[in-house]
Amino acid sequence: MTGESIQSGGKADISDIVIVGFGELSGLLGRYSFGGFGTGSIVCRVLYVHPGCAAKVIIPSSDGSGGDTIDCGGGDHGTLAFFPPRPDLPCEIVTDDAALSPSRLLYIDFITPSPFSGASAVYTQPLRRHGDLTSYVSLIEALMFRYYTEGETEDILQGCREAAAAFVNYAPRSAGVPQITDERVIRAMRSVRLDLRDITRAEAARAAGVSSVYIGELFEKTVGISIGRYIREYRLCAAQMLIKRGMTVDEAAKLVGYNGGSSFARAKKRFRPGGGESPDEDLGIGLERDDGDE
Repeated sequence: MTGESIQSGGKADISDIVIVGFGELSGLLGRYSFGGFGTGSIVCRVLYVHPGCAAKVIIPSSDGSGGDTIDCGGGDHGTLAFFPPRPDLPCEIVTDDAALSPSRLLYIDFITPSPFSGASAVYTQPLRRHGDLTSYVSLIEALMFRYYTEGETEDILQGCREAAAAFVNYAPRSAGVPQITDERVIRAMRSVRLDLRDITRAEAARAAGVSSVYIGELFEKTVGISIGRYIREYRLCAAQMLIKRGMTVDEAAKLVGYNGGSSFARAKKRFRPGGGESPDEDLGIGLERDDGDE
């Protein structure tokens, strides 16, 4: 796995995987968005569609002339849908029956140095009654049931994170989902996670073993966004996760590389198109209770 290849089956270690959020989807009238500016530029999603749930994904075209519709209904034994990061236009997940329980759509959002490839694609994998993927899904459902019935204890939450990380490290390879496997990109992305507070474009390039100019070209070609945007979005994402976990805005901002809370707020406003609301406003590190260039 060298050069600029994109193959099935990345080799990201579980320790490289950052669980951004997981839980039950809920949205207005059975419609849920994923991607666009904000964490959607760097986050992958695995969606479990419960057996019998009718669902589809609408992927808009960049020129506004329409788009593709992908069936991801749950079928007899459930379906997994794998969403690559979407840097620009969000896609929509739509259920035909708005009255369906949101628990029929379970998601895991995560950051990995070997993300799914193809921002305009969604990959689906019907599950079998007996199989490794089905067993993983059953384990995660059981942990989530404990979470919702016993409360947010740290051991249950940690168990959910560990199960989710193991699952998203295994499921794409088992389902043959294509992932970015260019070792230079993987090393650069890993360096961002390991040294987020101080990382620069030049340091990411050194980790990748290429020049600062070429790392920019490589990210644009392979990932679809600039290395600078990747670092900025990772910092925004990490800061919001830390805030969700109880840190003050100032503490979280300084920990990920901002001078303080005010510079973090400016970065959010400057990065969003038009200064509008970002789709990652309600980002969570655990299960979501959706009741309501460097």
